Amino acid sequence: MEITVNAINTVYSNNNYLLEVDDIKIEEKIGNLSESILIDGVLIDKSIDSDLMPKFVKNARILLLDEDLQARSTKTESQLSISSPEQMYLFRVEENRITRNKIQKIIDSGVNVVVNRKGIDLVAQDLLAKFGIMSVKRVKENDLHWLEKATGGKLIKDLDISNIQSNAGYAKNVYEKKIGSDKMIFVEGCINPKTVSILIRANSKMMLDEYHRAIQSTITVISRFVQHPSIVIGGGSCEALMAQQVRKRANMIEGTEQIVLLKFSEALEEIPLILAKNSGLNLMDAFIQLRLNLSQNFDSKKVKWFGLNSDERKITQLDWDVIEPTIVKEQVLNTAVEVGRLLINIDDIIIKKPLMNTHTHEDGTEHSHAGGDKKHDHYFDKLGKQQRPHHHYY
Repeated sequence: MEITVNAINTVYSNNNYLLEVDDIKIEEKIGNLSESILIDGVLIDKSIDSDLMPKFVKNARILLLDEDLQARSTKTESQLSISSPEQMYLFRVEENRITRNKIQKIIDSGVNVVVNRKGIDLVAQDLLAKFGIMSVKRVKENDLHWLEKATGGKLIKDLDISNIQSNAGYAKNVYEKKIGSDKMIFVEGCINPKTVSILIRANSKMMLDEYHRAIQSTITVISRFVQHPSIVIGGGSCEALMAQQVRKRANMIEGTEQIVLLKFSEALEEIPLILAKNSGLNLMDAFIQLRLNLSQNFDSKKVKWFGLNSDERKITQLDWDVIEPTIVKEQVLNTAVEVGRLLINIDDIIIKKPLMNTHTHEDGTEHSHAGGDKKHDHYFDKLGKQQRPHHHYY
């Protein structure tokens, strides 16, 4: 929870007090929960292209590239006629020359980390390694967008030296580290990063998925709270108050509308009662205590919030220790009301009649009932009387 809060605070303060769900990248690897960490930058699930390249780069100037650093295949069918080994040699030399020119521009620009969306061939890797430049190829487009937000760089296609220098990003450290059985690249120490990464560790894929969903839900709720900064007291007290008001309204009208409102109030009361049941309270005692406490609001000018206090394991008056965003409550209520309206508008329900199967006993008794084609017992069998002979089914 602390990691998630710190991630949200970092992104929120560095992104002009705006928060998007996609501003926080989540990576997951099998391991121990205590090894989960927050990176002030981006975590890339890739490895460095060559073992000859540096594994750790300080004060990294990062080039985000969308350009082939290898021989490019044509998009249309083409045919090259080569009649001698010398021509093949010259063709390869020209291919390497084009790649070397591109690499030379990168070297002259002063960057020391290259992150490319496309390929980097062995010739380019050797040249980059020779000048102490780290490279990562075939990086996902989403990772490049996260790197743009974190490092302040821009994804480019034009390998002009001035263009590279003006659009290069910065990170304090870029290094490769083994996480579990895989290698990952850490881009951290970014200045005012507008995106951060959370590495989740857990001992099973199922637990990783649960933690991933929990973090995403937290980020989503807080992002909506940022847009609509309003809160209510939690513990089921908000639903209990709404149920009380709906019951008041129901007592003022007659007919089927009253029944609908009373049922809706009962549905709202299910929230605090389910919380009470999950905390080990007796459901009937919790229900009586909730109704009894809410009756105090009839005689009080100030509305009191009654719900579940999980620490004391009882229904009592709550303060602002447990809170929930108002926007979440509104969304849940709107959905519930829409579903209720749809159900009410159903004119008729067609129920399929059970299939009646006819079967005959060995003594000639013939009768029909649902499930007669399967092995079953009759009421006289359950009374302990002698069972009839086996059925013949058809």
